[in-house]
Amino acid sequence: MIFRRHHIASVVAVALTFATVISACKPAGNSMNSWAEIEASGWDYGSKLLFTPELTDSVASGTLSVAICHDNRYPYNNLWLEIEVTDSLSTTLDTVNIVLADKMGHWNGSGIGTDFQLQVPVIENLTINRPARFNVRHIMRDDNITGIQRIGLIFSENEQ
Repeated sequence: MIFRRHHIASVVAVALTFATVISACKPAGNSMNSWAEIEASGWDYGSKLLFTPELTDSVASGTLSVAICHDNRYPYNNLWLEIEVTDSLSTTLDTVNIVLADKMGHWNGSGIGTDFQLQVPVIENLTINRPARFNVRHIMRDDNITGIQRIGLIFSENEQ
């Protein structure tokens, strides 16, 4: 009987630990962590990536960051993006230049082998009203760019 109680207590402890870890990985409240895959054939100039945050409150304020996953096929040291934020009250358009490599050609961020990831804040103190959506497109001079694998948008709500 003692073995059975100990076994049940162990299973419950493992389950609670697992549930805590899983819940810690999910963004809280009005935070967002969303990714869009880019086709291997490239990202076309007119192709917009749509991100829709699921806000729990009617209004949220925080920092919007862009994360970029790319490989060595990407031929430039930067990536120009146009970020359109539309909510129930307004639409704003921002143009950002993400510097992916230094002047010597060394990739910024972290990576293993030929794959790299960089996350940078692009809009601080952003206030969005529910419902909201984000559109992202590249505005490089090439009609199609290769080497970008994924684009992520991360909205981190300000501490209350």
